[in-house]
Amino acid sequence: DLLPSTKYYDDIFPIYGGESHEVLGKRMLQTLTEVMNKEDHQCVLAVAHCGCGYDFLRQVQTQKVSVHFSNCDILHFTFENNTFIYQDILKLGEIKNG
Repeated sequence: DLLPSTKYYDDIFPIYGGESHEVLGKRMLQTLTEVMNKEDHQCVLAVAHCGCGYDFLRQVQTQKVSVHFSNCDILHFTFENNTFIYQDILKLGEIKNG
């Protein structure tokens, strides 16, 4: 109820001290690149809500990736030569018990 019903969050969040999608995506890319470059960090789980995940995906995609995802879905990337490469998505509804 507190979140405005608009898709133009970049017009709202920065007014109240928040970040634009572009700024957030760049900050995530920088931070996750630093994490992946640490010793013994070949496999890392980073958790964020779908908005942040989408902003990160927009920063790293080298080609247009048409992906619809929501909270709890898992985006899978590989990391080579300081570059994140989108692999696939695991949809929450596809996870089965056992």
